[in-house]
Amino acid sequence: MFRASLASHDARTADGRYTVTDNRYPNLKRTLTGSGSLTVPVDGANHTVTVAHNLGYRPIFQAAAKDRNGNYFDTYYFPMPTWDFVIGTEISWALNCDATNIYLIFFYDDYGAGDPDVIIDYTYRIFIDKAD
Repeated sequence: MFRASLASHDARTADGRYTVTDNRYPNLKRTLTGSGSLTVPVDGANHTVTVAHNLGYRPIFQAAAKDRNGNYFDTYYFPMPTWDFVIGTEISWALNCDATNIYLIFFYDDYGAGDPDVIIDYTYRIFIDKAD
């Protein structure tokens, strides 16, 4: 058994409402996962990937992305959100969700330098467990 409780309670005997995590309950064990690619213009506008989950509540989720334009963001997947300014280009990757969708938001701006569009590879994991 794995349990962690609030500081003022003994994890071995604490009621579930006083635990931070407790493997007796299905916490974050089921997921919806996916991945994809998106071509993002370097135009200073937000470009959003919408992923439907239709769970009826705002789930816990995580996402990561990498680009394929030859800078260091193309080596590994970076956790979202992230922000950087790389060789004259501002990069912003954000995320959001509501009761029916998650949103992966990508922003590139080269401030008029004429850089080519960027191809983004992204992956996400939506944790679908909710107390029954």
